Amino acid sequence: MAEQDDNPLNKAWGLSQLGVALRVMGKLDEAVEQHRQAFVLLESLAEPQWEIDFLPAYALTLRVAGRHDLAKAMYERTLELAHRLGRPYEEKLAREALTA
Repeated sequence: MAEQDDNPLNKAWGLSQLGVALRVMGKLDEAVEQHRQAFVLLESLAEPQWEIDFLPAYALTLRVAGRHDLAKAMYERTLELAHRLGRPYEEKLAREALTA
């Protein structure tokens, strides 16, 4: 039997990936909830470099679910973090998502 992993980052990653899978399956409310739970865990870590890795998937799920204002806020946060962390690829993707 596998040991339970109590690492919040690993739990957040798993919840985020579950959110992506649920989005693909069309279970949008459940997908949004999984992403939300992932971000609750990430907030306790206060590490922007991890947050930026999770934001685009959450934003896309929100967009697909029709929650455009929240999706826009997530893309804007991605843009802010990408600029601050010197991650031009993520900055470019966030800009494109905001203009789509």
